[in-house]
Amino acid sequence: PFVLQQARLWSQGTEELDPSERIRAMYMRLLSRPPSDTEVESALALIHDVQQAADGKAADGKEAWSILAHAMFNFKEAWFVR
Repeated sequence: PFVLQQARLWSQGTEELDPSERIRAMYMRLLSRPPSDTEVESALALIHDVQQAADGKAADGKEAWSILAHAMFNFKEAWFVR
């Protein structure tokens, strides 16, 4: 529950941005680097797929962004301090 709560809180901190900029901000904050174009496209596809699967139940998209944040926490790149 702690990680899920943190993912939810972290994803809400960028709500004022458009989706692509929001993804870029999340990458910069977590990995200290911008995402590649492929990473942005993959993240946008995940958001879209989760929202489609919700079938209108999560119209605001908060759950989709929380899932993206949770997935990003699991990037191996995020686990190591350089």
